[in-house]
Amino acid sequence: INPEGKELLRFQAYIKPYDKNLTLTKSASDLTGITLEKLEREGRDLKEVLTEVASILKSLKVSYYMPTVVGHNVNFDMMFLEYVFNLCFAKNDKTDQCALYNYIQKVPLDTIELARRKWRNNELGDFKLGTCAQYIGVENRAAHDAMGDVEVTVDLLKYLLSCLSGEGGHITQGKSDMNFQFK
Repeated sequence: INPEGKELLRFQAYIKPYDKNLTLTKSASDLTGITLEKLEREGRDLKEVLTEVASILKSLKVSYYMPTVVGHNVNFDMMFLEYVFNLCFAKNDKTDQCALYNYIQKVPLDTIELARRKWRNNELGDFKLGTCAQYIGVENRAAHDAMGDVEVTVDLLKYLLSCLSGEGGHITQGKSDMNFQFK
């Protein structure tokens, strides 16, 4: 989404298994519906997908402003992204940092941190994505599916940003181009 809250594009890809030492547990497969067979059948080469992701991120750069990654409890995701970018691409020669940071801001925006500030009295009980979404009235019909979780995270981000901007946190689920103004 852009700063006005408008969705610019969608991207989702399955990746073929690229390391025989990685495992897909039964519990993970049961939770997500993803199987090794599905990854073999529908997956693409890791480097091919990351090259496409890098191209998309590069296209989103405006002047010297690079895109910011947004996620819920995003630290794990960032470690994984750094790992696979380092696996596929050389580090930046000038800065010796992961090639991922040639395309994005180094510090992501974590909706779990915003949620902890919003509900600092811990009225939620926990700050899981599903709990936060349910609290604001957003249903995640495709929990643990990458795009389903992205959609709910975007709705949560918009809600939290509208609260920060003084608009009271009203949200209409599924309206991906919902506008909000900072005051």
